Amino acid sequence: MSDRLFTLSSAEISAAMIMHNCSWWSRYARCSSQGVAQSTPPDPKLHLFGMHVRSLREARGLSLEELAERSGMSFRGVIYIEHGRRNPSLLTLLSIASGLGVAPARLLDCFSLDESIAESEADP
Repeated sequence: MSDRLFTLSSAEISAAMIMHNCSWWSRYARCSSQGVAQSTPPDPKLHLFGMHVRSLREARGLSLEELAERSGMSFRGVIYIEHGRRNPSLLTLLSIASGLGVAPARLLDCFSLDESIAESEADP
C-alpha cells in the first residue's frame, strides 16, 4: 500500500472536501477534529441559500454537472454556491433558475419575510 494517502497537499485535501457528498458544516466539524487547517465558515445566509439550491436540484433529479450545463455555469461554480462559498450575482441567480426550470423568486423562498422584517427593525 502506498503512503500517497498520507502526503496529500492542501489543494488536494480541499478538492476532496468539495467533492464529498455531505454538507459543508459536517465536513468542517469532521476536519477540524482531525487537525486539518480550516477556512472560515460560510455566511449562514449563503449556506442556507446553497442548501436550498441543492434541495431544488435534487428534487428535480439533476446532478451537479447537469445543473451546471443547463445553467451555463462551471461545475465548480455550482458547488461553491451550494456550499455557501460564493455570493451569486443577479445574472447567476437568473441562470440557476433557468437551469432548474423555476421562477427566479423561487430561489429566494428559503428566506422568510418575518426574518427580513426582524433584521431591518434591528438595524438603526
